[in-house]
Amino acid sequence: MAVASGLTDLWEGRILSMNFAQGTSPTPATWYVGVVTAPPADDSGTATTYEPVGGSYVRMPITFEAQGAYLVQLAPVTFPEATGLWGDITGFVIYDSSAGVQHLMYGEIVGDPRTVDVGDTVNFDIGMISAWLAPTYTP
Repeated sequence: MAVASGLTDLWEGRILSMNFAQGTSPTPATWYVGVVTAPPADDSGTATTYEPVGGSYVRMPITFEAQGAYLVQLAPVTFPEATGLWGDITGFVIYDSSAGVQHLMYGEIVGDPRTVDVGDTVNFDIGMISAWLAPTYTP
């Protein structure tokens, strides 16, 4: 199971702008998920995300549905078979494009990291990636 643990400052700013400043934010036609070997930076949504490089790695399209305060993955996601070492996969990142560094949400894979090597595939079954907004307040 993979659980979202944070929104980047970029996406938080978009949400605030849409809801309180009567702004708009483009919604991508397709969302993408990538895997990472370390948590990405939260500060801008444009920092290094520690995705694998090479070895047939690509971000994959992902579909979600809002169910109350929850965001639930609707379809399975299967990455291509690795043709090189991807490393120890510890989490995932949601992007608004198939390339580039602008990430919007990130999360951890529950349990031990999984080493992805030649011949391995990474799969997220339906509902394995989920997110919800929980109220927190720190004065």
